[in-house]
Amino acid sequence: VCFHYYNYFIMKFPLSILNDRILLPVLFDAPSYRIRMKRISFCLDTGSPKTYIDSGTAQIIGIPFNNLKIDETVVRLGGIKFSSLSMKNVSIKVKNDESSLYIFNLPEIKVLNPTKSTQEAKNIAYSTPSILGLDFLKENKLKFFCDIADDIAYLEN
Repeated sequence: VCFHYYNYFIMKFPLSILNDRILLPVLFDAPSYRIRMKRISFCLDTGSPKTYIDSGTAQIIGIPFNNLKIDETVVRLGGIKFSSLSMKNVSIKVKNDESSLYIFNLPEIKVLNPTKSTQEAKNIAYSTPSILGLDFLKENKLKFFCDIADDIAYLEN
């Protein structure tokens, strides 16, 4: 449903709740990295200041780790250190509640890569979802609504 107030449209972007995670399915598009319209899901994490693509998803969709710039930031998840790699000028396409695709352009997104190649590090890397952080919500002026009891969650502009 779109409401029209003073030439302003309110759009809702449905989220799914699965296994105690609130997910936003998207089409990830990064033409300059030769990645076109790959289906991935981001886990909405209001405790995360940044948006990240996990290393497992990055490998599955073919993100070229060796072509990415290493950021100074080190991220710790599950006791494992991840280096933060930077991808520039990507977009995600999201269906709104009327099933139309809406494009969010991201000037930069971080890709996590474990700093160690131990089996434990690989297991944690593959069990960690891609994270949609507060930076994405702030930059796009999105509101987050959630009613766990009725299984309803969505983002709204």
